[in-house]
Amino acid sequence: MANTNPKVSIIIPVYNGSNYLKDAIDSALVQTYKNIEIIVVNDGSTDEGEAEKIALSYGDRITYISKENGGVSTALNAGINVMTGDYFSWLSHDDMYYPDKIEKQVNIINKNTELKVLFCNTEIISANGTVLKSVNVKGIEKLRGGICFFETWIYACSLLVHKSCFDVVGLFNENNRTTQDVEFTLLLLFHFEVWHLQEILTKRRDHIESGFYIQRELNIQEREVILKNLLDKYGISFFIPELSDKSQDIDVAKAYHRLGDCTVHSRKVSTGIAFSRYCYNKSFKLWTSLFNYSLYKLIVGSYLTRLYLFSINKIKIFVMHRFSQSYNHHRGT
Repeated sequence: MANTNPKVSIIIPVYNGSNYLKDAIDSALVQTYKNIEIIVVNDGSTDEGEAEKIALSYGDRITYISKENGGVSTALNAGINVMTGDYFSWLSHDDMYYPDKIEKQVNIINKNTELKVLFCNTEIISANGTVLKSVNVKGIEKLRGGICFFETWIYACSLLVHKSCFDVVGLFNENNRTTQDVEFTLLLLFHFEVWHLQEILTKRRDHIESGFYIQRELNIQEREVILKNLLDKYGISFFIPELSDKSQDIDVAKAYHRLGDCTVHSRKVSTGIAFSRYCYNKSFKLWTSLFNYSLYKLIVGSYLTRLYLFSINKIKIFVMHRFSQSYNHHRGT
């Protein structure tokens, strides 16, 4: 008989995040679904004990782990290794859940006992919690294949993952410093059918102090390497599972072209252009024809793409910096 009251482990990794950690923990504690445990993992913060003070103030309502700095992946793995729950839910120290996030996801699981992975929609908030973007994305209810990562925004902190999935995809890659969420989600999409709960239940905080901005260049480089390595290891079926080794070359070529386009045009996943060029090259080698648009994108498209990405990134970083300055001035810091 299926367990209709599974335990959920909410793991919160934190590094020098005392300014937002309380919001994250509070949002986990007020979950309407009560069979949960909250594990806060301090990844060697150097903030004079501020993050630790906040975590310890919650007493036995949470489990607190302190470790040497090793990166987000090591902190997540430390939490996973001690969790006692049936399901894993990642909550970044600067993000928040809506109170019914876990309850609504568990309700879906109880009605569909075969599913192992579920995600919900996410809204973007500012440093002070103001909603910057709230789009309740609609799409395919069940997703399979890495291409879905680019066509639908799957935020890792919106996932609910059964513990058995780690036996298949492994723990988080500790050599991956900034894009462990990308690699983990892609592997889940390859190995499992990922269900989409089409409701906003997670809040992602967009602020200039986040690793997304501080380690921007490394983030882009790691995404390129991860995507290429996964493609080389598993083939095009990793991203587009309906294709197989027996597929016609022209079909595979079109699939590579589609993948190249997705990685260039997706605004949900920031990458450079190396991977898209890699896909276009593979496409043209399989279908050497003037009717293959990959040829023209290799000639001129990559330069236009680089200009586009450079401009968008600079504008966004400038806007976030000015917003952060305004927020800090308002707080009197």
